[in-house]
Parts: sequence; structure tokens; C-alpha cells
Amino acid sequence: MLRKTDINQLRHDIVEVLCKFEMIFPLAFFTSMIHVMVHLSKEALLAGPVNDRRMYPIKRLLGELKKTHNNDGGVRNEKLSIFAQSARPFGDPIRGESFSKNDIDIMHWFVLNNCDEIMAYLVEHEEMMKREHPSHLYATKHRELFPQWFLETLKSSNSPTYSEELYKLAFSSIRAELFSGCHVNGVKFFGTIRDDKLCTQNNGVLVPGGGESTDIDFYGKLITVLQLLYKD
Repeated sequence: MLRKTDINQLRHDIVEVLCKFEMIFPLAFFTSMIHVMVHLSKEALLAGPVNDRRMYPIKRLLGELKKTHNNDGGVRNEKLSIFAQSARPFGDPIRGESFSKNDIDIMHWFVLNNCDEIMAYLVEHEEMMKREHPSHLYATKHRELFPQWFLETLKSSNSPTYSEELYKLAFSSIRAELFSGCHVNGVKFFGTIRDDKLCTQNNGVLVPGGGESTDIDFYGKLITVLQLLYKD
């Protein structure tokens, strides 16, 4: 068992380490969770072992339960993976934002290019473009022509994987809205515009590398949240 003198020494050591950290890390690193370490030693002396007074096991269980439900408690039943995202924006949409046709086309291509269920269509169209266009043009033509080709292919009713959700996806979104933050698996993330007004920061994002960069992780900040709304 730690004596009072040992705890005081531990507290002094923590303060000294944090002072050294301040010469290395940016100020954004020092959130309330970093500062709370200064008080943990005194808390242990006054209140005793942490396992007798914390709710960590219950919080972990609640976190697991939240993963299988929406924020409103409803179970997700979407069939397409692109429509079954765990992220849910919160607050009112940001006003005064508009999107050009080029913006909408870029959004639509991004969604199509990240939907697992249409990979067979993407591969088929890409091979077609390779046969019809020079090597330096086929990728551009693939991106430009695929959305319309995909929609017409579904309209022809010759698609073996046709479904109502797939058809709505091919028609593109009917509206785009911007939000200042979102919930992801029970965690609330804010965009930088809103986060800059708060004492604590929670806008960091990580994207695992793909292709030849699978061993590289890319870090950035969440600027804003874009929600695309599709028919029904």
C-alpha cells in the first residue's frame, strides 16, 4: 500500500513530467484528461482503490449495446453497406451552403466507388473503357461515364443483382446537407469550426492507407459533416 509520502512524491513526478511535455507537444495535446493525472494520486489517497468506485465495466457493456442500434434506438435494417453507416449527424443543417453540379457529381462518384455491392459493375465498366479508349484516357472516361451507364444497366432489367436500394443509389442523392458534427459508435465528433470554440478537442480522424500504402495511416481533422439523402 502506498504511503502518503509516496503519493505526494508521485504527484510531484507527474507535474514535472507534464512540464517537460509542454516543451515538446502542442497545446492542443493538453486536454482535461491529461491534466486530470495531477489529481489522480490525491484521489487514490482520499477514496481508495479505483475498482471499488468506477463504472468502467458497465460503460463498456453499454458501448457494445450502442453499436447495434441507431441513436434513436432503432436497429438498422438497410441491405446496402453504403446505407448502413453508423455515423449520424446531429444539430440543425448549416444554412447558406449550396453545391454545384460538379460538387454533386464528385459526391455521387465517391459513393459509387465505395459501395461493395457494385464492385462487379465497376470492374465490368472499367474493362469496357480499357478496350474503347487509350491507356491514358480510360480512367477519366470510366469516372465520367460509369454513373449513367450504371443507371441505364439497371433500367434495362438485365441486372442479376437488381434491387430497389441499388436503383435508388444509381439515381444519385436528392439533397445534400452540412452539419457541424456527428455521432459514431456512441462517440460525438465535432467539426473544427465548432471545436475551436470548446476547451476540449475531438475532431481528429484517421484513414488507413490503401493500395501500395497499406502500412501507412493518414491523419487529419474533421472540418464538417456532409449527409447525402436518397429517395425513401
